[in-house]
Parts: sequence; structure tokens; C-alpha cells
Amino acid sequence: MRVQRAALRDALHTLFVHAAGLAALQMAPVLARLKKAFEPDEVDPEDVQALLDALEFGTWITITPEVERILVLIATDGAAEALRQVGIDALPAITAQVHEAAVAFAHDRAAELVGMQWDGDVLVANPDATWAITEGTRTLLRGDVTTALEEGWGTDELADHLATSYAFSDARAMNIARTELARADVEGNLEGWRASGVVAGKQSILSDSHDEEDECDDAAAMGVVDLDDDFGGLGDPPYHPRCECDVVPVLEDENAS
Repeated sequence: MRVQRAALRDALHTLFVHAAGLAALQMAPVLARLKKAFEPDEVDPEDVQALLDALEFGTWITITPEVERILVLIATDGAAEALRQVGIDALPAITAQVHEAAVAFAHDRAAELVGMQWDGDVLVANPDATWAITEGTRTLLRGDVTTALEEGWGTDELADHLATSYAFSDARAMNIARTELARADVEGNLEGWRASGVVAGKQSILSDSHDEEDECDDAAAMGVVDLDDDFGGLGDPPYHPRCECDVVPVLEDENAS
């Protein structure tokens, strides 16, 4: 998984480096207009939102083929490991089944990651995308654009600041890569257990590094649930960015006892 994580991080960081400069250019006309009407110490939240709304993420779909390729590999490996966990041989029919599921998951998640969804063969905006890096970027830049208005930055000053912002950093790219590959691995596990025919349920477990009470504890407290249960609406791990919690299978015999 280390190789795939590095590949995904590199792909994301390459995108971010380009996006940082483009973001400043996209916000420049709005920033210039707002500066003319700006009154010191009176930054209007609507002005901040106007700057954030100027950001366009249409070009970010260029990353989806590489993301999809990597997620397929991880989900497929996760499914194979899940079958080994429960002692089921990866027969051709089972292998084909889990691979098809891995491809479908990766296809949809790669689009969702950049705030899109598939409408047939066409990518369209997805207003309900989960953990989309596009909306995450707007959220991370809110403080930056507020400061830009407060301090009267010009476009060059904004561009210089965005180039060093966490929103477009290698550190963020790595955090996203870790989280997305964990998600793909768990999705692969679930598909493997479904295909095995011997898994009745699953249980969420806390990671050794878990040290703050949050939704992870809520999921773990539910104990054993059906394989397709969503832990009370929380979904499956990772439950939040950088989450290291996991889910384990409960076999038919274990569930009966």
C-alpha cells in the first residue's frame, strides 16, 4: 500500500501546486472589486463567500483516472486479504465478483473526491459529495481570504500566500491519500466478506492511536452489526480524515454463539 499511497499523494500534490496559482487568478477580479469598496475592520462574510465562490474546480477532474486506478488496486487487495482472513479460496468466480465491485467503488469514489458524480458517461456536479477535496479546499481557504480582505492584499500577495497554504500542501495531499486508501481497503474487505458466504456481521474496532472520544467510539459501542449495516448512519471506517480505526468480520458460527 505504501507505493500506492505515495503515488496518490504525488498526483494530488501536483494538482494542488497548479491549483494554488490558478485560485489566486480566479479570485483576482472579485478581490479588486471588493478592495475598492472595502471599509477597514468591516469584513463582510458575504464578501468572503464571494471570493470562495470565485474558485472553479472543473479542471480537477483530470485527476480522476489516476485516483480510480489506485483505488481499484487497493480495494482489490483488501478483498483478497478479507478472503484470506476467513479461510476462503479466491476462486475465479469470487475473484471476478470482488474485482467488479472494486472497479465500481473506485469509479464512483474518484469522481466524488473532486465533487462530481457520473451521469451515464458524463461527470456532473455532485452537491452531496462526501469529503470532497473541492469543498474542503474552500473551507480551508476561508481564513486566508478573510485575511486578504482585512489586510488589503493584492493578487500577487494572495498568490504568494496560497502557494504556502496547507490547502495546497504536500502534507494535505498525504493526509488525503492515507484516508482514501484506508477507505478503499475497508471497502475491499467488505466486498470480500460478502463474497465469502461465511461472514454474518462486522464489528468496528478502535485503533491503538485513538485517544479522543468521537464518532469512532459510537461505532465501536454498537458491537456486532449486519455486514451491510451503516453503524447508525456513520458508515464504515475511516469515520473522519486520518482515522485509523478498522472493522473486523464476524463469522456465521461466531454470530450464532
